[in-house]
Amino acid sequence: MTTILISLFAKFWPYLVAAGGVAAGVLVGWTKSKSATARVAQAGQQTAEAQAAAAQAREQAAQSANAEAQANADAAQAGSAAAKERSDAETNVGALPAGGAEQQLRNDWQRD
Repeated sequence: MTTILISLFAKFWPYLVAAGGVAAGVLVGWTKSKSATARVAQAGQQTAEAQAAAAQAREQAAQSANAEAQANADAAQAGSAAAKERSDAETNVGALPAGGAEQQLRNDWQRD
């Protein structure tokens, strides 16, 4: 029995080696394909994460610009209110008789 196996192996060893080589080649090709697919998927995920981060940065920039615009509008409104108050005060003081402004300040700031 052993001699039959040895003689068969001696006759077919080149075919067995060739089949093993083909199987090894297929296995290597398959693992490289899987590895490449994994790398492509990982690159796609990184791209998606980068796009999400960029979108978040744009959103924050837009919110910052809105906050700045609101602050500028509030400051302009406060400035116009202050200018109106000053104008009203000047108008009121200008309408007082001579020495009237001094008398009004003394009355308003007098200690009780």
